Amino acid sequence: MEPQSTLAEVARILRVGGVFAAYDHDWPPTVQWEAEQAFFRFMNRIHEIRLQYAITSQMQQWEKGEHFARVRSSGAFRYLKELVLHHTEPCTAERWTGFALTLGHVLSVLDLGLPDTELGLEPFRQAAEQTLGNKGLPWYVSCRVRVGVK
Repeated sequence: MEPQSTLAEVARILRVGGVFAAYDHDWPPTVQWEAEQAFFRFMNRIHEIRLQYAITSQMQQWEKGEHFARVRSSGAFRYLKELVLHHTEPCTAERWTGFALTLGHVLSVLDLGLPDTELGLEPFRQAAEQTLGNKGLPWYVSCRVRVGVK
């Protein structure tokens, strides 16, 4: 949501002493450095294809690293805190590649019907198999929560 108007509306409807919390996830989840490295190589290839085919997104996004500063600059809260929470789950090679293939900016490229070789999918799958296999390793799903008290 657009931060300035959203925070203004939160400030308007929240009672004194009321608590506001907003969160987002860090991605990718932390799993194993080689699997993550392969993920980023695959994402870079997806980015190149999006540029090549002039695929753009209509969705407005705001830099995550600035969320806390935006909440602070709204002036709506007398107390602010950012928390980082996480939980672990098993992550197999299939889950890791499945996660990557469900991301919105990847889906728009998959809709082009390009072969896996052009997408760079096979090296990504191979790296996932080598590092995670069928048994998998724990992945740490992290979430940043910004909490404000009016």
